[in-house]
Amino acid sequence: MVRCEFVVATEHASYPDHFPGWTIVPGAVMLDDVLAKCAEHGFVISQLSQSKFLAPVVPGEVGVLSMNASASKLALTLELSGEVKLTAKLRLADTPGV
Repeated sequence: MVRCEFVVATEHASYPDHFPGWTIVPGAVMLDDVLAKCAEHGFVISQLSQSKFLAPVVPGEVGVLSMNASASKLALTLELSGEVKLTAKLRLADTPGV
């Protein structure tokens, strides 16, 4: 299992228009940031099989992203501010020689 710090960006072009008056991070932005963090740790994703947003995410939250790989699958859990906010199941790409 790989665990790493995850910090939600405090600014993004989509924030002002997404739930004006109560800024929450759009799901697509969260997934993009999570997938980027997976790539930083060497995971090559071929498919997002499932994702569940369990609670709103606000800019600036800090927490831990856990990545658990087995065979050709990757399970993710994102815990922010002490609460699980996102879970996902992904398929890893075939990477010969790795």
